[in-house]
Amino acid sequence: PVKDKSGKVVRVIKFAQEITTTRQVIDSVKESIELAKKGVFNQEIKEVSDNQSIEELKKNINDLYKIISKKIEGDLNKIYKAFEHLNSLDFTCRIEGDSLGDISIGLNNLINLIRDMLIESNKNGIDLQISSKKLLENVNKLNTKEIKIVTKSLEVALGEISNNVTNNS
Repeated sequence: PVKDKSGKVVRVIKFAQEITTTRQVIDSVKESIELAKKGVFNQEIKEVSDNQSIEELKKNINDLYKIISKKIEGDLNKIYKAFEHLNSLDFTCRIEGDSLGDISIGLNNLINLIRDMLIESNKNGIDLQISSKKLLENVNKLNTKEIKIVTKSLEVALGEISNNVTNNS
């Protein structure tokens, strides 16, 4: 504390400085929380306080941001956009980044799996279409052969009937 000639405290420099640095850290924490509410976790509070409790809180918040960033690649908005693509049945989307988080990697793997299943399903559909066309052609051939056999049988029967009618007349 700063005292005047009579020994009365007129200023407390250390205390004022501690309050100022603490206020700066608290303001930075508030700003970082606002960013986190918007889905951005790839951040760090860098201001320094003389207050040990505030410093411990800041460290814990920074650790939390690091953990969440590792899981989500720092920005939930990228994951949200990927889900928007998936909801509109667009399976061509990918979450891009230099260091993808666990959830981003998992979502990309899921997108790949769905895309592979759709490709396989499409191939199966094409194969079924080709097989059904061949089956239809074979049914038509069988029908044509049956018609020829039935026609031939009718010719023979009509010939016999005609002969019988001629012989009986």
